[in-house]
Formats: sequence, structure tokens, C-alpha cells
Amino acid sequence: MIPDWLPNIHPLIVHFPIALLVFAVIMNGLTFILPKNWWDENKNTLLYCFGTFCTIGAFYTGNAAADSIFLAAEAQTILSNHADWAKITTSYFIVYSSIRILLHYFRGLEKKLLQLLMFFLVLPGIYTLHKTGENGTKMVYGYGAGTGKLLEKGQVILETTQSSQDSLASGFNLSENNDWKWTITKNGLDDLRSNFHWIHGDLLDLKPTIIGKDILSLSANIEKNEFLSHQTYQNVQLDVNVNLDSLVGEFKIIHHYLANESYDFVSISAEGNVTQGRIKDGESIIFEKSQHSFDGFLFISVVGDGTHFRGYLNKKMIVHGHGDAPNRGYVGIGLTGQGNVFIKSITLTQL
Repeated sequence: MIPDWLPNIHPLIVHFPIALLVFAVIMNGLTFILPKNWWDENKNTLLYCFGTFCTIGAFYTGNAAADSIFLAAEAQTILSNHADWAKITTSYFIVYSSIRILLHYFRGLEKKLLQLLMFFLVLPGIYTLHKTGENGTKMVYGYGAGTGKLLEKGQVILETTQSSQDSLASGFNLSENNDWKWTITKNGLDDLRSNFHWIHGDLLDLKPTIIGKDILSLSANIEKNEFLSHQTYQNVQLDVNVNLDSLVGEFKIIHHYLANESYDFVSISAEGNVTQGRIKDGESIIFEKSQHSFDGFLFISVVGDGTHFRGYLNKKMIVHGHGDAPNRGYVGIGLTGQGNVFIKSITLTQL
């Protein structure tokens, strides 16, 4: 039974395979100086196999844990690195332990030379284990991944409206490294014209309107309407605060858009169908699909980080796909169907 304060089982088991594999390597080294009746290669192989089995468990619980937490944009690359190193480590020790078992079967580990060779071959695995743990530690102690659940229960989230929204100043803030956050103000229509360009449809088709002080209304039509940033980006996270209740159609967050209309995307339909995929040479490649109900303003986050692609709805991961790392490209929004979409903010963060 997992305690209420623990987000998932991964933190309970992840340290055991690390300690077990390190202990196995230490004892493997001591094999060359200890008497055989105290310690031998049979015991080493048992330790490695048990450690590998536990590592497989840690790997799969880690994947489940990654799907259950929401990380700050700054931690998304660390999460991807952690997952990559964990996969390398798990694969390495599966192969290594399998080779040891085969050598036992053919009595190869009775030879001193092969004993030394297998000892030196395990050392790269310890390095990958270290890199896996290093990135995991950064997520926990650097960004609080999987911690503070008791605090979260008592938190009260207050929505505030910046005083700058009361003015006609631009709400599009571009940082020195080309990250940007667009918070809708009364000047939102000028921001839309200045900071995006259209690849399908045009601005007038969307009938853009500022509602109150901080909401941009866009009217979808039957034909698709897509607009993109002026800058291109490599690894990105896009956060969109949007209301889709009035839309009968599809809302699409686009990233890594190339000149030949190849791009990656996460789309949400009026029926609650969430699709993550890639358009390549006119053909659609689906990474993952899911079904969700929603209402009111949504916080949608889309991550494209190397070969890792994630989609979050209200800080809960709903799609997690993998594919080839795309080339640098534009980011933007696409609409099809009928009805209105209401946007409060869009944020782009480079990872």
C-alpha cells in the first residue's frame, strides 16, 4: 500500500538496485583477492542477475512515475536524460548478465582472463548507472519532482491579474534567449498581428476579439487556420491557457514546423480525443491517443525534447510518445471546425 504522501512507488524501490549493483561490482573486484570458498564467480553472477531484475522493475516504475507528475519546463530535459540513461543502463545490465550466464554454461568463467574481462566490462554499466542517478537526483532535489504532496493538498491557488493588463501595453514579452510569454491584454490583436504569421487561412478569418481585459476570442471555421511564430526552435515546451467549451472541431498545438509542412503536434477535439503525432510528407504518424473530458479553462502543456514528446492537461500527463528527433522549426496554433476558442496566455520555453 503506497502512503498518501508518496506520489508513486518508484522512490521506494529505485535505490535498492543501485546499491545492489554497486555492491556486486565491489564483490566482483574482491573475488580476485578473497579465497574461493568465501566468494566466487557464481555469487557474483547471482548478484548481477538479482540487481538486473530489480533494475528492470525500477525502469518500468520510473516510466509510470514520469507519467504521473508535472515538471517545470526547466526540468523536462533532465527528465528526458534520466529516461534515456535509465534505458541504456537497464539494457546494458540485461546483456551483461546474459553473457555471464552463458559463460557459466560453457565454463568460461573458470578462466582468469575471462574473469578479468567481465569485471572491466561491467564498469561502463556503473557509469551509466551513475548518470541515471545523477539526473534523477537533479529532478528530486533541484526541481522537487515527486515531493511535497502533503503541501500540495493544502495549497490554495489564487488567480491574479497583472496591473499591466489594464493598460494598452503589449502583453508579448520576449526574453534575450528568444523564450516568450504572451499574456492577453487589450492590445492583444496587435500582438497577434506582430508576432505570428499565417500558413493557412488568415487573421480576419478568425474574427479575433478581446473580451474584457485578458481573453482573446478566435472563431474557427470549416477550413483549417494555422499561425506560427516568427522564430524557429529546437527543444521546446509550449504552455497554453485556453477554453475549448464552444469549439466543435479541433484545437492543435504545433511545434517543429518545417517549410515543407512537416511538423509535430498535439490536438484536442470537441469530443475529448487527444492525439499526439507527426505530419511528414503529407502523411500522419500517430505517437499516442487518449480520451478525456474537460470544461472551463485548460492548462495544456506540450513538450518536444529530442526523441521525447509529452502532452499534459491541467498538469497531468495524457500522452507520451517517442520518435526521431525533429529538426529546428516554428511553433504555433491550428484551428478547424466551428465555434470559439478563448485564450488567456501562451508561453514558449526552450529546453
